[in-house]
Amino acid sequence: MKFIRQILIPVLIVTSAVAAVASGSAIRGIFTPARPAAAARPNITFPVYDAGADSLFHELAALYNRIGELKAYLAEGTIRVTDQGDSSRNTDLRFRYCHKDSMDYYQLGDQEMLAVPGLYLSVNHTLKKIMMSPRPQAGQFKLLINEEQLSELKKEGYDITKENADPFTVIRLKREKHVSCREYRVTYDSTGFIRGIFMRNANEAVPEDFSKDRLISVQINPWRTEYLPAQLFRVNRYIVKNGDSWMPASAFRNYEIKYIY
Repeated sequence: MKFIRQILIPVLIVTSAVAAVASGSAIRGIFTPARPAAAARPNITFPVYDAGADSLFHELAALYNRIGELKAYLAEGTIRVTDQGDSSRNTDLRFRYCHKDSMDYYQLGDQEMLAVPGLYLSVNHTLKKIMMSPRPQAGQFKLLINEEQLSELKKEGYDITKENADPFTVIRLKREKHVSCREYRVTYDSTGFIRGIFMRNANEAVPEDFSKDRLISVQINPWRTEYLPAQLFRVNRYIVKNGDSWMPASAFRNYEIKYIY
């Protein structure tokens, strides 16, 4: 499910904490190095899709490619994880993700992270800690789904359908016997922006028990692509220069700063 992991990035990049919260392989894989590809097995047959289904796969890719081409946007909403095998792992958190050029800000629950040229900044308000680390110079990440990735997705054997859910439209991938992700839905509005993502993942401990599936739902408010809050990218909201070192800003005077190199 490498493709599914990749196309969740626009929303679930909000923090690596999502991986720990969700504890689902399809999400956790976003934040961990990809495993080496397994050797191809002989005599594997892949599904053949008709023109209508093929068109839906390309429509799904276009939804994400639109986001990947944006230079600036703000997405806000909620992430809900329902673990039907262990209710103690259920989670319901608000998130906020803002991107502009080479800068990124995200908030998930009581955690915030800021990435600006030369610096990563992470703030945990529960632990009252501010972590700083250098940000290497790197090219800007773009989420663009290509034909090769679509081909890999098709090999997973999903049925793909499209349905009206007024005022939204839903594209659904479904395969009940899939070893990892049994169902994946993308909901989008009339402007072509994604407003919801739903995943139903098999429980890794008992994948044969459907009643213990893990449900992950992301609801997104209307996207903003202009007049973004500039203060989100201001480092001095959290830390201020003190000679050759840094200290917490007055609003966070009781926080501890940790440097990670």
